[in-house]
Amino acid sequence: MAALAFAIPSYSHADLLNDSHLDMQLRSFSLNRNFLKNDSAINKQTSYSAGALITFKSGYTDTPLAVGFDLDTQNAVRLSSTGNDGSLPFDKDTNKTLPHYGRGGGTLKLKYANTVLKVGNMQPANPVLATEDTRMLPSVAQGAVIESRDINGLMLTAGQYWSQVTRQSTNREKFYLSGQSEDQGSGELSFAGLEYAFSPVTSFSQYYGVLRDIYRQSYTSISHGFWLKDDLKLNISGRYNRFWNDGDARGGYIDNQSYGLMTGLSKASHSLAFSYQQMLGNTGYPQLSGDTPLPYLVNWGSLGFNNRDEKSWSLRYRYEFSKGVLDGLGAGVRYSRGTNIYRGEGVATAKESETDFVLTYHPKTGSLKNFGATLLYVPVR
Repeated sequence: MAALAFAIPSYSHADLLNDSHLDMQLRSFSLNRNFLKNDSAINKQTSYSAGALITFKSGYTDTPLAVGFDLDTQNAVRLSSTGNDGSLPFDKDTNKTLPHYGRGGGTLKLKYANTVLKVGNMQPANPVLATEDTRMLPSVAQGAVIESRDINGLMLTAGQYWSQVTRQSTNREKFYLSGQSEDQGSGELSFAGLEYAFSPVTSFSQYYGVLRDIYRQSYTSISHGFWLKDDLKLNISGRYNRFWNDGDARGGYIDNQSYGLMTGLSKASHSLAFSYQQMLGNTGYPQLSGDTPLPYLVNWGSLGFNNRDEKSWSLRYRYEFSKGVLDGLGAGVRYSRGTNIYRGEGVATAKESETDFVLTYHPKTGSLKNFGATLLYVPVR
């Protein structure tokens, strides 16, 4: 990066630096997990940690092909820990979580008109790969991604990720399926996609991905909103996913289709939604290692509801306070239930459920506007 800066004419340094900003986020994270059987605790896992996420994002040079860069570092310290709760790196030799860990990296940015190419560290948010950020430090992927918004209402993107650092790791690893090993992994997760807004309330997206020698993926989504009254809106969306084997099929046989439907009503501070999801095919929905999330499934939560043949539904309600000292406070509850889970020929199907209670506080103004807190309680059966 230093060599690159010296190569850039001095007149462009102002835009590169004057438009830059440095962000530091301090985090405190506590997790308490109780595994129950017959209503008696059989295993307890806890952790408490503190950390800092520091990100520097530059502007762009004032050149035809604008150049910029980002730098990031994440560090955390274990304050207390019992067992392996999945939030901190775990040392199997000592049977303890690490006392501290961290990671860092950079991203080169090239921009022409409204098209941007990024190479290096990034936190994806698309149907092919999404960032996991429900523990101490978020996951980070490494790759090269190009995104274009030169056509009004249309976003085109394509790229390849070649490794990721998961939420409880410091190592860059290949992509492999959950429950397997890196020996069965791949360093080429390629994708292409488009998102088009027909209007402010109607949108369509299509993505195609290939995890080389493991699977191929096709994703389609469409959503539409209706204004029933001036302040009452109805949203309807549908999502379809399909997975099948690619090349050597290192992760084993994969054959999954899934569809999800969601409808929601929103009025002022209230929102109510119902969703239905079904898994089809001869396998469940494949999940990548590191508890990589699947937020583009309509019923994704602490449980994936992504097992073979599973049918699931979810009902959720949320209220946002917007006046006085409660401004920025939000409360919500969601109940999700899955049935018809395949467990083998001649074996009875299984079922699962979870209830999410969530309380968030993110003030929009005042001295606490940069403060955020979340309290989440999730009974799972």
